[in-house]
Amino acid sequence: MRDEKGWHYRDPRRLSSEPLKGKTERVDIFEITDWREKEEADIVASSAQLVSDYIDAASQGQLSDQLIKELGAHIDMNSWDTAAQAVFDAQPTQQV
Repeated sequence: MRDEKGWHYRDPRRLSSEPLKGKTERVDIFEITDWREKEEADIVASSAQLVSDYIDAASQGQLSDQLIKELGAHIDMNSWDTAAQAVFDAQPTQQV
């Protein structure tokens, strides 16, 4: 998906970062947005950093009220974004 020249797809969004069974290194899982209408793809691209920050904070036990509110607001405004909703639902919501 990515090489020294950059991404082969338009603005992929990271949805997960989990270790493989029996391994310690994490594997990132991305959503490809090329199939979406431009308006939706733009919204997904603009939320990529927020979703990535949310995943990282949750995995480190550092999830803040602010990140929860920001991702929740994104989902409220874009109810069609089921991938963001899945990320939100999959993470523990312990705040720091």
